Amino acid sequence: MVVGVGAAGLGLKAALGALMKAVGTKAAGKAAATSVIRPALQNVGRAAGQRMLQAGLTKGEIARSLGYDAAFSTLYGLTMPGDLADKGIQLGSDTMLSVLPGLGGRFALGKRAINPKTGRLSALATTGEILGPASAFTLGQPMITNPILRAKDSLGGGLGETPYERMDRQYYEQLLAQLQQKYPGMTMQDLMGCLLYTSPSPRD
Repeated sequence: MVVGVGAAGLGLKAALGALMKAVGTKAAGKAAATSVIRPALQNVGRAAGQRMLQAGLTKGEIARSLGYDAAFSTLYGLTMPGDLADKGIQLGSDTMLSVLPGLGGRFALGKRAINPKTGRLSALATTGEILGPASAFTLGQPMITNPILRAKDSLGGGLGETPYERMDRQYYEQLLAQLQQKYPGMTMQDLMGCLLYTSPSPRD
Protein backbone atom coordinates (compact mmCIF):
# COMPACT_ATOMS: atom_id res chain seq x y z
CA MET A 1 0.00 0.00 0.00
CA VAL A 2 2.86 2.39 0.81
CA VAL A 3 4.44 1.67 -2.55
CA GLY A 4 1.12 2.19 -4.33
CA VAL A 5 0.53 5.59 -2.72
CA GLY A 6 4.02 6.73 -3.54
CA ALA A 7 3.72 5.61 -7.13
CA ALA A 8 0.48 7.49 -7.62
CA GLY A 9 2.32 10.81 -7.69
CA LEU A 10 4.66 9.67 -10.46
CA GLY A 11 4.05 9.52 -14.18
CA LEU A 12 2.14 6.49 -15.41
CA LYS A 13 5.16 4.70 -16.85
CA ALA A 14 7.34 5.46 -13.84
CA ALA A 15 4.58 4.42 -11.44
CA LEU A 16 4.05 1.08 -13.15
CA GLY A 17 7.79 0.45 -13.26
CA ALA A 18 8.21 1.23 -9.57
CA LEU A 19 5.37 -1.05 -8.58
CA MET A 20 6.57 -3.95 -10.73
CA LYS A 21 10.09 -3.59 -9.37
CA ALA A 22 8.89 -3.42 -5.78
CA VAL A 23 6.64 -6.47 -6.01
CA GLY A 24 8.61 -8.36 -8.63
CA THR A 25 5.77 -10.24 -10.34
CA LYS A 26 3.89 -9.72 -13.60
CA ALA A 27 0.56 -10.32 -11.90
CA ALA A 28 1.21 -7.52 -9.45
CA GLY A 29 2.27 -5.29 -12.32
CA LYS A 30 -1.03 -5.87 -14.07
CA ALA A 31 -2.91 -5.11 -10.89
CA ALA A 32 -0.93 -1.90 -10.47
CA ALA A 33 -1.68 -0.90 -14.06
CA THR A 34 -5.38 -1.35 -13.39
CA SER A 35 -5.24 0.73 -10.23
CA VAL A 36 -3.48 3.60 -12.02
CA ILE A 37 -5.07 3.51 -15.47
CA ARG A 38 -8.69 2.94 -14.48
CA PRO A 39 -9.01 6.09 -12.31
CA ALA A 40 -7.24 8.11 -15.01
CA LEU A 41 -9.69 6.87 -17.66
CA GLN A 42 -12.60 7.60 -15.34
CA ASN A 43 -11.37 11.16 -14.87
CA VAL A 44 -11.02 11.60 -18.63
CA GLY A 45 -14.54 10.24 -19.15
CA ARG A 46 -16.02 12.58 -16.58
CA ALA A 47 -14.22 15.59 -18.06
CA ALA A 48 -15.36 14.65 -21.59
CA GLY A 49 -18.95 14.20 -20.41
CA GLN A 50 -18.93 17.59 -18.73
CA ARG A 51 -17.54 19.24 -21.86
CA MET A 52 -20.21 17.57 -24.00
CA LEU A 53 -22.94 18.98 -21.76
CA GLN A 54 -21.38 22.43 -21.95
CA ALA A 55 -21.44 22.18 -25.76
CA GLY A 56 -25.06 21.05 -25.76
CA LEU A 57 -24.15 17.56 -26.98
CA THR A 58 -26.87 15.61 -25.25
CA LYS A 59 -27.91 12.12 -26.38
CA GLY A 60 -30.89 13.62 -28.16
CA GLU A 61 -28.75 16.16 -30.00
CA ILE A 62 -26.26 13.51 -31.10
CA ALA A 63 -29.11 11.27 -32.29
CA ARG A 64 -30.64 14.19 -34.20
CA SER A 65 -27.35 14.92 -35.97
CA LEU A 66 -26.83 11.27 -36.85
CA GLY A 67 -30.37 10.90 -38.15
CA TYR A 68 -30.28 14.10 -40.18
CA ASP A 69 -26.97 13.32 -41.87
CA ALA A 70 -27.81 9.64 -42.35
CA ALA A 71 -31.05 10.59 -44.13
CA PHE A 72 -29.26 12.76 -46.68
CA SER A 73 -26.46 10.22 -47.07
CA THR A 74 -29.04 7.51 -47.73
CA LEU A 75 -30.60 9.55 -50.54
CA TYR A 76 -27.18 9.98 -52.14
CA GLY A 77 -26.26 6.33 -51.65
CA LEU A 78 -29.48 5.07 -53.23
CA THR A 79 -28.96 7.14 -56.37
CA MET A 80 -25.30 6.22 -56.91
CA PRO A 81 -24.27 3.31 -59.15
CA GLY A 82 -22.89 0.08 -57.70
CA ASP A 83 -24.14 -2.82 -55.61
CA LEU A 84 -25.50 -2.80 -52.07
CA ALA A 85 -21.99 -3.06 -50.59
CA ASP A 86 -20.89 0.04 -52.52
CA LYS A 87 -23.96 1.92 -51.34
CA GLY A 88 -23.36 0.79 -47.76
CA ILE A 89 -19.74 1.97 -47.84
CA GLN A 90 -20.81 5.32 -49.26
CA LEU A 91 -23.61 5.69 -46.72
CA GLY A 92 -21.40 4.91 -43.73
CA SER A 93 -18.57 7.09 -44.94
CA ASP A 94 -20.80 10.05 -45.82
CA THR A 95 -22.58 9.89 -42.46
CA MET A 96 -19.36 9.81 -40.45
CA LEU A 97 -17.73 12.53 -42.57
CA SER A 98 -20.78 14.71 -42.00
CA VAL A 99 -21.38 14.03 -38.30
CA LEU A 100 -17.92 13.80 -36.76
CA PRO A 101 -16.53 17.22 -37.84
CA GLY A 102 -19.66 19.04 -36.67
CA LEU A 103 -19.88 17.27 -33.31
CA GLY A 104 -16.11 17.33 -32.90
CA GLY A 105 -16.02 21.06 -33.51
CA ARG A 106 -18.70 21.66 -30.89
CA PHE A 107 -16.87 19.43 -28.43
CA ALA A 108 -13.66 21.39 -29.01
CA LEU A 109 -15.48 24.67 -28.42
CA GLY A 110 -17.05 23.43 -25.19
CA LYS A 111 -19.17 26.11 -23.51
CA ARG A 112 -18.32 28.53 -26.34
CA ALA A 113 -20.53 26.41 -28.62
CA ILE A 114 -23.63 27.78 -26.88
CA ASN A 115 -24.68 31.41 -26.82
CA PRO A 116 -25.34 32.12 -23.12
CA LYS A 117 -27.95 34.78 -23.93
CA THR A 118 -30.11 32.68 -26.28
CA GLY A 119 -29.20 29.15 -25.25
CA ARG A 120 -28.74 28.30 -28.93
CA LEU A 121 -25.64 27.50 -30.96
CA SER A 122 -23.14 30.33 -31.11
CA ALA A 123 -22.15 31.84 -34.45
CA LEU A 124 -18.80 30.08 -34.20
CA ALA A 125 -20.40 26.67 -33.63
CA THR A 126 -22.92 27.22 -36.44
CA THR A 127 -20.13 28.11 -38.85
CA GLY A 128 -18.22 25.01 -37.79
CA GLU A 129 -21.26 22.78 -38.30
CA ILE A 130 -21.59 24.08 -41.87
CA LEU A 131 -17.96 24.27 -42.97
CA GLY A 132 -16.73 21.22 -41.05
CA PRO A 133 -18.83 18.56 -42.80
CA ALA A 134 -18.47 20.27 -46.19
CA SER A 135 -14.68 20.31 -45.89
CA ALA A 136 -14.56 16.78 -44.52
CA PHE A 137 -16.66 15.43 -47.41
CA THR A 138 -14.59 17.30 -50.00
CA LEU A 139 -11.37 15.82 -48.62
CA GLY A 140 -12.78 12.55 -47.34
CA GLN A 141 -14.39 11.33 -50.56
CA PRO A 142 -11.13 11.14 -52.56
CA MET A 143 -8.88 10.29 -49.59
CA ILE A 144 -11.05 7.84 -47.63
CA THR A 145 -14.22 6.69 -49.39
CA ASN A 146 -12.87 6.21 -52.91
CA PRO A 147 -9.85 4.13 -51.79
CA ILE A 148 -12.18 1.87 -49.80
CA LEU A 149 -14.48 1.46 -52.80
CA ARG A 150 -11.51 0.68 -55.06
CA ALA A 151 -10.14 -1.87 -52.60
CA LYS A 152 -13.54 -3.55 -52.38
CA ASP A 153 -13.72 -3.72 -56.19
CA SER A 154 -10.21 -5.21 -56.39
CA LEU A 155 -11.02 -7.86 -53.79
CA GLY A 156 -14.09 -8.78 -55.82
CA GLY A 157 -12.01 -9.38 -58.94
CA GLY A 158 -12.59 -5.96 -60.50
CA LEU A 159 -10.14 -3.41 -61.85
CA GLY A 160 -10.00 -1.43 -58.63
CA GLU A 161 -12.52 1.24 -59.61
CA THR A 162 -15.15 3.24 -57.82
CA PRO A 163 -18.72 2.73 -59.08
CA TYR A 164 -18.55 6.02 -60.97
CA GLU A 165 -15.19 5.16 -62.52
CA ARG A 166 -16.56 1.78 -63.59
CA MET A 167 -19.68 3.42 -65.05
CA ASP A 168 -17.55 5.87 -67.05
CA ARG A 169 -15.31 3.10 -68.37
CA GLN A 170 -18.26 0.99 -69.46
CA TYR A 171 -19.86 4.01 -71.13
CA TYR A 172 -16.77 4.74 -73.20
CA GLU A 173 -16.30 1.07 -74.06
CA GLN A 174 -19.87 0.90 -75.39
CA LEU A 175 -19.39 4.13 -77.32
CA LEU A 176 -16.15 2.81 -78.84
CA ALA A 177 -17.80 -0.45 -79.83
CA GLN A 178 -20.51 1.47 -81.66
CA LEU A 179 -18.01 3.70 -83.45
CA GLN A 180 -15.79 0.76 -84.42
CA GLN A 181 -18.64 -0.59 -86.54
CA LYS A 182 -18.16 2.44 -88.76
CA TYR A 183 -14.44 3.00 -88.09
CA PRO A 184 -12.93 -0.50 -87.54
CA GLY A 185 -9.45 0.71 -86.64
CA MET A 186 -10.55 3.19 -84.02
CA THR A 187 -8.96 2.84 -80.57
CA MET A 188 -9.87 4.20 -77.15
CA GLN A 189 -7.05 6.73 -77.49
CA ASP A 190 -8.55 7.95 -80.76
CA LEU A 191 -11.95 8.28 -79.10
CA MET A 192 -10.57 10.28 -76.19
CA GLY A 193 -8.74 12.56 -78.60
CA CYS A 194 -11.89 13.18 -80.60
CA LEU A 195 -13.95 13.94 -77.52
CA LEU A 196 -11.25 16.22 -76.15
CA TYR A 197 -11.14 18.42 -79.24
CA THR A 198 -14.80 18.37 -80.30
CA SER A 199 -16.77 18.77 -77.06
CA PRO A 200 -16.53 20.83 -73.87
CA SER A 201 -17.64 17.72 -72.00
CA PRO A 202 -16.69 14.08 -72.76
CA ARG A 203 -20.30 13.09 -72.09
CA ASP A 204 -21.74 15.48 -74.71
